[in-house]
Amino acid sequence: MKKHVALALALFSITAAAAQIDMSGSLQFFFDEFREINGNKWYSMNGNGNIFGTGDWKQSTNDNWNDNRDKFQAILNLNSNVKLNENTNINLGFETIIDELIGQANGSGITYGQEFATVRDNSPLIIKDITLTTNTDIGKFTLTNNFNFDFNKRVLAMQLEDNWGEPLPYGEGVLLENDDVYGFTTKTFMFQASEAPSSIDGKDVTTNTASNLTQNDLKSTKLVYGFDVKKDFGLGNIGVLAVNVHDKSSEISGSNFGKDLDTLRLAVNGEFAPIDLVSIKGEYIIANYGKDVTSVMNTTGQVIPWITDSYDLSGVDAKKDNTIVDATVVVTPFDDLEVSVGYKNVGEDYTAVLGNSQRHDSWLGNASFAYEDGTGYEKGYNGKIVYTLPFDLIVKTTVDYTNYDKTRSALNDNEDTNETQLLGKVEINEDKWGVAGSYRRLVKTNSGKDVSNGGVEETDILYNDYNVNARYALVQGAKLNTNINVDVNYYTGDDNTISQNFSNEQRIKVGTSSDYKMNDKTTLYGSYNFGYATENNDVIKDAYGRQYLIKTGIKYVVNDVTFDLMYKYDNYKLNREASKTELENSVYKKEVSHVWYDGLESWSHSGSDWENWMWDVADDYSGYITHELKASITVAF
Repeated sequence: MKKHVALALALFSITAAAAQIDMSGSLQFFFDEFREINGNKWYSMNGNGNIFGTGDWKQSTNDNWNDNRDKFQAILNLNSNVKLNENTNINLGFETIIDELIGQANGSGITYGQEFATVRDNSPLIIKDITLTTNTDIGKFTLTNNFNFDFNKRVLAMQLEDNWGEPLPYGEGVLLENDDVYGFTTKTFMFQASEAPSSIDGKDVTTNTASNLTQNDLKSTKLVYGFDVKKDFGLGNIGVLAVNVHDKSSEISGSNFGKDLDTLRLAVNGEFAPIDLVSIKGEYIIANYGKDVTSVMNTTGQVIPWITDSYDLSGVDAKKDNTIVDATVVVTPFDDLEVSVGYKNVGEDYTAVLGNSQRHDSWLGNASFAYEDGTGYEKGYNGKIVYTLPFDLIVKTTVDYTNYDKTRSALNDNEDTNETQLLGKVEINEDKWGVAGSYRRLVKTNSGKDVSNGGVEETDILYNDYNVNARYALVQGAKLNTNINVDVNYYTGDDNTISQNFSNEQRIKVGTSSDYKMNDKTTLYGSYNFGYATENNDVIKDAYGRQYLIKTGIKYVVNDVTFDLMYKYDNYKLNREASKTELENSVYKKEVSHVWYDGLESWSHSGSDWENWMWDVADDYSGYITHELKASITVAF
């Protein structure tokens, strides 16, 4: 790290006299106090387990000996742009993070992983990224230590922290771009990536302080290179992307020396509009695995222990079903009507390049290919009609039909589950108000043919989902804005295999939000939301939940200084009597967005084994009350 800083300072000293240097950055201070009352131990706000889905993965304060509720954090970002001449720029970024100034390893700063310790406290000023950009006769060169470009989400996408937030670097790399090579737009690239874990013994590898962390742990293990070519031919366009991942261990003496561990992925896609009323687009992707490849590993490891860090390709006949076909035809007979028909077939053994996590776009492809918890990709066909009625009001109608198989992938031998869904929706929108109503019918079926080989039992589940949503702008003004909204939902679930109604849910949510501009510097804001849900089915009787969610705050901006203070009160009351077995029979057949009384909201602690934590359902859970106070000051320069 000292060498990097010295190099950066040397670049500044050499170029300062002759170059134009622009500096910018920000200094941010955060304070966050999170207090919880009546929550069970360990993870009382886990994920989506309440009516509004406000669970934010914060560790309960009741039993946290490290006292993670009080956080004082400071972040310094310093960016510079050094213009050497009209063709060459150097962008240099520094960053320092002081996470909890008390100096204890009390949280990672990543919301979903706050329970995992780090030692990022009092970290020194580090170089976040260095990028050299220069325009030449053969194209634009970019040389960077933070290679992270979005080429094609199903092949090689940007890495994002838990699919949102800051981009994560793959590693050092170079990119050459040219907008016109015989009429083609081209990108050629090469970068290094590593499978090194993000933490060792609970310590952040970026600090070089883990007890058993060596230089070998930080060396890149993969060399990734390829090209992206696109051509516009008037009536449409066509593109080709090729990416090869080379495993460096095949060149080093040891167990992998001389093995064929490379994987080449090729994508061909295009769009064609023969006439104004019709457009056709499609894509074909193939992954060609080396004969000695047995798994595709994550790039940076996992901070969530129960999610696997690799995709197994060692099974019998693995690596053969390795293609993606995706095609859509869109017809617009007239301006207000659009009809589309789509088909996709996703190979069970296809994986994208160096995925950071199964939940990230670049792990198993675009999010539309839902991998979920191992049930596989969606493949099948879709038909959709969207019609805007020729009224003074904006009335939009949608009919959407899909028939997908959820492939079970090479992870297991289960029979594919078919999901057939019909969605009808009507939306009316005006400037001050809007209302929408929808009905969704979803049928899941699985023949269970592979039960003798460890596959799933026969499945025949029917979901019905009715929704009405309304919004109204009560006040619209230069100083004051106030909005109200109402959502009503009725949801059922029936397991026809065993003639059991496992879900009969009614939910209503009412809310209002407002902001008031006191002057050109100060804005007050606040919101109040109330939710009430009931459940009464063949498994769980007369359960109900209610939730109050209040937020209020003030934002003050003067010149380059921003101050934001926010208070949040969350009161969730759950009344339901259900055993562990009843919860499993009801909750875990529902869709995720309808799990508001999940017994796993607060796992009962049963030892240090993560697997036991996962499945020890807290059937006595009854809700929580939380208070949270957040304050931040940002100084930009």
